[in-house]
Amino acid sequence: MRPWAPLLLVARGALVGGDFVFVDFNETQGLRLNGDAETSACAAEAGRAHGPDERGAAPGALPAVQATTSETKRVETADTLRGRADDAPRAGLLHRDAYAYAPAPARCAGRLRLTPPRPHARGSAWHHLRRPVARGFEATFTFQLAAPTRRCAVHRDLDFSLALYERCAVRGGDGLAFVVADDPNGTAALGAAGGGLGYAGLRRALVVELDADYSPPADGFAADHVELRSAGAGAVDAAAPAHRLAPPAAWDLADGREHLVRVAYAPSVPARYAGNLSAYPAAARYAVDGGEARRLGLVTVFLDDGVAADRPALAVPLNLPEALGLPGDGTAHVGLTAATGERWQAHDVTSWAVCDRPGRDAVP
Repeated sequence: MRPWAPLLLVARGALVGGDFVFVDFNETQGLRLNGDAETSACAAEAGRAHGPDERGAAPGALPAVQATTSETKRVETADTLRGRADDAPRAGLLHRDAYAYAPAPARCAGRLRLTPPRPHARGSAWHHLRRPVARGFEATFTFQLAAPTRRCAVHRDLDFSLALYERCAVRGGDGLAFVVADDPNGTAALGAAGGGLGYAGLRRALVVELDADYSPPADGFAADHVELRSAGAGAVDAAAPAHRLAPPAAWDLADGREHLVRVAYAPSVPARYAGNLSAYPAAARYAVDGGEARRLGLVTVFLDDGVAADRPALAVPLNLPEALGLPGDGTAHVGLTAATGERWQAHDVTSWAVCDRPGRDAVP
């Protein structure tokens, strides 16, 4: 576990200035969960504040990890194999053997599990109130990806002898996303599974995608990465090149550790980020001036140590309310989504805070 997680939310001021704060998910009042999203809890049931559509709310551990077995092929997850030492870690493109046995949490705290570690799952979690995103906001959350798919196949020796050998691959899928949206389904919005990461198909959405699986040809980046996507007022597609607004930033997301993310929107372009700006031509139609109350702004995404260092992984100029066609009050819902496909892993969010007043008392 990184030294800044999970207490950085409190230490850096987000708890004081946050307009909603979940230091953990023992209390979930104000959340709307959809699909396969659920929570765990360590606190007694009587002492918890429940969200309007909460599931998996019983105290104790999250549901057991799935595993299937056959004579010629085994599909297992890290929790079912914890403690095994007969498979040495292997290096390779997105091969996760070195990280398959993620450490147990250091403290007892409720988690928001957007998807369980099973195939073709999808989940979303939204705060029930619309946020005034047009005037600026900051969202800070921590997450951990664990229990990735482990596939083992038994092969006969190439010389047609009776010798058998086993080859295993550890690789999870697919990833999670932070979403600002004014979708017609409101807090019931849930997108496609697999490479859709639970957000594909949402309308009027800006998506910070944290992709932990390489799925060609949809993915043009063969590593874990973060990217920014939108289709304006249309339905956002996780595979459409035209919906990618800036070059993706490589980041090791599925290493079994807890990661910190901060997403911010400023209703102007701070000069200190001038050297960090990047954008694809697709972003040009959103880099517009909408009048005195809707000037060109800046979306920044920070990861891990980049939060404290004020060093963004992405800094993309755009006008958020104009891009999404937000109503006059400039409000939208904020949420988190995730999905699995043929490969899977647990997508756990361990804390989440949003501040609507970044110019005054949000995380600096």
